[in-house]
Amino acid sequence: MGQNYASFHIITENTKETLKQVEQYFSNNTSSNGENKCLENLSEIFDGSVNDKLNYLSYMLNLIEYSCKLILINNNFISIYDEAFTLKNIETEGINLSKYIEKPIIGTGNFDDEVLSIILFQKGEIITKYITGEGLEKYQLKQSFMDLESFKKVTNLSVEKLDELLKEKDIYDIEDGFSELYNLALDLTYDDLAPFENKYKKLKETNSYSVFELLVTL
Repeated sequence: MGQNYASFHIITENTKETLKQVEQYFSNNTSSNGENKCLENLSEIFDGSVNDKLNYLSYMLNLIEYSCKLILINNNFISIYDEAFTLKNIETEGINLSKYIEKPIIGTGNFDDEVLSIILFQKGEIITKYITGEGLEKYQLKQSFMDLESFKKVTNLSVEKLDELLKEKDIYDIEDGFSELYNLALDLTYDDLAPFENKYKKLKETNSYSVFELLVTL
């Protein structure tokens, strides 16, 4: 089985102010994303067997384990990683986040190394998106091509090399190239940070997210 992830990268010159907005957004939405879902299922198994209750307890523990978001400040980007983000919910999550955060947001996702997605969000809308991979038909997805003019206009990022990169056929080449082009880690976990403590500085930690700052170039 291949990679499965989705992440969001907010473009901002004022990382301090944007970080406040990100933290407020997740503070407002943490309970609705996880806790309420658990409560909805609780009544269904209240009169169930011991095994049902044990299974539910396991489900709750897994939810807690995977609900902690990782926020990374990297120059003029604020990147957000969460194992709850997937290619299946990337558009919904990105649209909701971009309704609250005024800056442009790039969403990236990989599904089983068969589908790669790069999506630009702003003000609750998808500005343009790029979707490619051998698994498009398998997962009933349509190929999409990036509108480079719109991407450049909204992000103010160079697209000269991006144009050539998106013509590649291999997902790995596109994924690695996009990461290197904009100096972004598309997939990042706490385990990835552990061996490189000298490269990251922890700024804040809560029950639902942790904030790190990159001290050196990726």
